Amino acid sequence: NFTTGNVAAEYYAGGLFGRVYYEAYDGDSVVSILDNYTWGDINALYEHAGGIGGLLEFYASSGLTEADFRLRNAYSSGDVAADYYAGGIFGGITEPDVSNQEVVVEKVFAAGAISAPGGEEGAIFGYVSTQSYDITSSDLYYDAARTGMSDCTSSVALAGCTAVNVGGSSPSYFFSNTTNPPLSSWNFTTIWLRNTGDYPTFRGADDADGIAPEVEDAGPNQGDANDDGVLDSQQAYVTSYLSQVTQRPVVLQVSSQCSITSTDVMSASQASRADVGYQYPQGLLRFAASCGAAGYTATITQYYFGISDTSLAVRKYHPGRQVYFAVPGATVQQVTIGGQTALKVTYTVSDGSDMDTDGLVNGSIADPVGLGTVRVNVPATGFKPQ
Repeated sequence: NFTTGNVAAEYYAGGLFGRVYYEAYDGDSVVSILDNYTWGDINALYEHAGGIGGLLEFYASSGLTEADFRLRNAYSSGDVAADYYAGGIFGGITEPDVSNQEVVVEKVFAAGAISAPGGEEGAIFGYVSTQSYDITSSDLYYDAARTGMSDCTSSVALAGCTAVNVGGSSPSYFFSNTTNPPLSSWNFTTIWLRNTGDYPTFRGADDADGIAPEVEDAGPNQGDANDDGVLDSQQAYVTSYLSQVTQRPVVLQVSSQCSITSTDVMSASQASRADVGYQYPQGLLRFAASCGAAGYTATITQYYFGISDTSLAVRKYHPGRQVYFAVPGATVQQVTIGGQTALKVTYTVSDGSDMDTDGLVNGSIADPVGLGTVRVNVPATGFKPQ
């Protein structure tokens, strides 16, 4: 679960829930909250505000029954404020004086400002009652500079409490990261998503661009090969993969209105007709994209990593007409992304135009394009490269 909006209440304000109260009577009871985050600011006018929850209360009815609460893999990044009892994760945890109760809190962090002028504030919990149950904690982290806190809670000493970014020493500790704890123990394969310059979020479904997410995530710049701040695997209009021709990374980006449905790099030898005047050592990048609106003009951007020759010609291959021609208005520039050199190629394709190889005004675009170098010793056939 996650929330991104602000929350305000008189009592019991929380990013996911305000107050949780549960009782265990006949048999053991376990409440588990796993893999959650909140981004909004949380404010309780009077008491109990927490990034995840305002107040947790629970108890077991007898010594024969056990009640447990478990929180793992969670964080809050918004500011939390109350007159009393404010915490980055929970404003407070309390219960009646009954045994057989345990709280387990592991692998969480808080990164927003915490404020409780009346008392009881902490980076993780505002108030924790441990008079009648055990609390197990580990891998509790908080941004000291942003929270303004010096401990995980003001009421008890919690094991595994660690401050980071003390004095502003590491402001990006939780950003663009999967290796700093507690992130190092979270599932970034199927649940969590690393975001460039921001906190992690949940991984969405496959973007259906024809390239597997794990291939795109392994691309240049830690999976953000076009350097737009978002992983390519999370964008239907951007994809990156290794060229089948050169075994070097290539990136295809179309207008954000469009969705890439297929792409690959074909060898020029696979074309039904050779270009007499040019050769294509990088191959021909072909793709299909759906843009919805008939006649739509899409901006196409391609990146070719490992090459830097800006004099290369951007040329179109039209398989239906079996012709090659220069792409009108195309630009080529050298860029550096993630410490690697690449050529950035930009041009436009209008649905149904000569640049659209399906020839139909149908909201879909198909377009094989390559970077050409002039052939040496072109035969004297009267042909003049276009």
